[in-house]
Amino acid sequence: MIDLKAASERGIIVANVHDYCIEEVSTQTIGFIIALNRHIVRMNDHVRAGRWGVAPAPYGPPHRLNGQTLGIIGLGNIGRVVAQKAGCLGLKLLAYDPYSNRESLAGLGVELVGLEELLRRSDYVSIHCPLVEETRKLIGATQLAMMKPDAYLINMARGPIIDQAALYNALADNVIAGAALDVLEQEPPDSSEPLLQLANVIITPHASSWSRESLIQLRRGTAQNVVDVLQDRLPRSVVNRKALGL
Repeated sequence: MIDLKAASERGIIVANVHDYCIEEVSTQTIGFIIALNRHIVRMNDHVRAGRWGVAPAPYGPPHRLNGQTLGIIGLGNIGRVVAQKAGCLGLKLLAYDPYSNRESLAGLGVELVGLEELLRRSDYVSIHCPLVEETRKLIGATQLAMMKPDAYLINMARGPIIDQAALYNALADNVIAGAALDVLEQEPPDSSEPLLQLANVIITPHASSWSRESLIQLRRGTAQNVVDVLQDRLPRSVVNRKALGL
């Protein structure tokens, strides 16, 4: 959202609050996994429609969550905390992150694999990587076809990392079992967005960062960055450090 090249050319420091909302986004990721596994939204709609008993699902009863496999795309601050929390639920952990190495994952209980292997082996795939040119539409029709037919896709990062039209087709044709999305290609979506018509997708309004504590943390962190620059100190997380020669 910021022209880093133009800012760097003018000597302007661009900083972010790098530890903002880690707890909230990782918690909602776990919430999505449980909601998808237990068909919570589908069950809720089933009861509100005046029916009772288990809501029908294309693949029948869910598997027990303990022992299933979660594939994490992107092992930054949030991805690592997701791994820690998911491990407590008994999930097996795979990760794809070309910038991580096995030594840095010691004690995390994560197996580092290639993207294709992660997609083929995972029961849940959760996206936590940044949106850059190499990750734009990282997950398209080809990648979705690699997933298990009873697997679920979760996007907690940025909408354009997934080819949304390809995802709609995969969900509508039961190529995968479902998805949970906190982000979309267009936000807010148009009322005609096809994903909104599907029963096997959960969509929240890019709100996974939301909590009373995270809002305070964001404001304090932003103000501290400004103070640091005004007092000739570098903020904790400078985005364009290399471009500025720092």
